[in-house]
Amino acid sequence: MKNDLLFIGLVFVFMLTVGIATVAADCGCDKQPEKIAVNNTEDTNNVEIFDNIERAITERDAKWTADETSVSKLSVEEKKRLCGVDIGFTPNGSAELSRSKFTYTGTFDWRDVNGQNWVTSVKNQGSCGSCWIFGATAAFETQINIDANDSALDFDASEQKILSCLSGGWGCGGGDPKSALKHIRDDGIPNEACMPYHANDDIPCSEACSDWESNAWSLKTIGIPGSHTTDSYKAILENNGPMVVVLSVGEDLFYYKGGIYEPTWTSKEFGWANHCVMLVGYDDNNECWIIKNSWGTGWGEDGYGRVSYGQLEQYTYAFWIEDTSGCTPPSVIDLEITDIWHEGSKVYYKVKNIGETTLESCNIALIIDGTYKMDDTIGPLEGGEEIEESYQYKWICTGRSDEITVYADYEDAVLESDETNNSRTETWSTLKAKRVNKP
Repeated sequence: MKNDLLFIGLVFVFMLTVGIATVAADCGCDKQPEKIAVNNTEDTNNVEIFDNIERAITERDAKWTADETSVSKLSVEEKKRLCGVDIGFTPNGSAELSRSKFTYTGTFDWRDVNGQNWVTSVKNQGSCGSCWIFGATAAFETQINIDANDSALDFDASEQKILSCLSGGWGCGGGDPKSALKHIRDDGIPNEACMPYHANDDIPCSEACSDWESNAWSLKTIGIPGSHTTDSYKAILENNGPMVVVLSVGEDLFYYKGGIYEPTWTSKEFGWANHCVMLVGYDDNNECWIIKNSWGTGWGEDGYGRVSYGQLEQYTYAFWIEDTSGCTPPSVIDLEITDIWHEGSKVYYKVKNIGETTLESCNIALIIDGTYKMDDTIGPLEGGEEIEESYQYKWICTGRSDEITVYADYEDAVLESDETNNSRTETWSTLKAKRVNKP
């Protein structure tokens, strides 16, 4: 009888073990790349590691370059600490979208959309496993720029606020990016100046500035892909905004200097770890994703990297952000066309920045009888400054009169406190009917 019970117990333990393994496999986040070199020697120095990686890259015919980076000389434990993704459950209120609602073009990069960089600067998470926060805030900051239609807004979120204030046991030991997004959604997040980052989860939440809620930003919806395919990710990325993604990394990623990364080598001591980054763009010509990391500009291609298609999608873990909102900066740009006139056939205008913030540049369009003719680019224009400019356009009245409009920021690329005073319209009949000289 005892033997029978022992046998049944062993069978139960075996079945339970298989079941747990199956659940872990279904998650997809613990997958490891196939056919990569693994060094079974635990005590491998940095030179040997570099040689092993270069050899593996050559043998695999990989298209990336290994070199010394800002994180390559860290110890194995320090490297592990930089990869702190702990996968949890999908938060309540997440929205699932199918790629059938979107289109995509073939090559896309949020650092260059309409000639503007919508991505905020590269950050450094330091010696703390807080990539789960930095991947989330990177996408959040960029989405703020996109939603505000102002690539220069560049809200600098306080990662320390999440690190110190998010309950549930998350911290420098790792966490779930979804929880960081949920915290931003439910509580909001202030700027970096309110609670500077120290890579330390022992700093109490009370260290945040007393008025942090008055300058906090938040989001309304956390989006999840309807399917985790290359096409789906590309469509969401281009039509909605950047994505929060995870990849399983070996030790070779710490030596990535450029090119199109795919895992080639890891050590037995390091093994594999989950790492959170922001998905910035894609390139069909090179069949790769463009990611923004949080290891400083000394890693990769000035803090960015390119990863071959398939490296992100296989983990079925990605999010994007919808409907950001927050405080309006107290000092903003406000453009006003104060006068327009002509001298003969040459059209002149005056534009003034009646706001307090310096305008870097914008277009000033010339519209005649409702038809766009051309535009100038002006800037920089300081707060309170007014300038006089003219168009390289020869105006000739072809009928009884023409309606002349000069429109500042015609493409609505600049966030302003007042968008109603951007244009000025006058009706001119003939060249003689308008003053020739401007006093």
